[in-house]
Amino acid sequence: MDLVFKRYSSPFLLLDNLIENGRFLEFIMELLDMHEEEQIYELWLHKCFDKSYEEFKKGLKKQETDVEEVQSMDDERIGSIINDSFEILNNFKPC
Repeated sequence: MDLVFKRYSSPFLLLDNLIENGRFLEFIMELLDMHEEEQIYELWLHKCFDKSYEEFKKGLKKQETDVEEVQSMDDERIGSIINDSFEILNNFKPC
C-alpha cells in the first residue's frame, strides 16, 4: 500500500474504480514494474559508473537468466552435487 500512497495522496477512489472495472491486478502489476524500474535506475545511478543504463539493464537480465538456469537443474544433477559434497566432507580430517 505504501507504493500507492507514495504516488497518490488518496488512492482509495482509484482503487475502488479499478476493482469495479476488473483492472486492479493490471494496475498493481504495472505499479510493481514501475517501482522495479526505479530501483534499477537508482542502483545504476549510484553504483555503476562504467556502463550506460541500457548496458547495465542488459547485464541484470543476463544475471536473472543465469539464476533461472541454476534453479532449473534436474534431480540427477542435484543428487550428484549432494553426493560430491558428502564425499568431500567424509574425506575431511580436522587437525
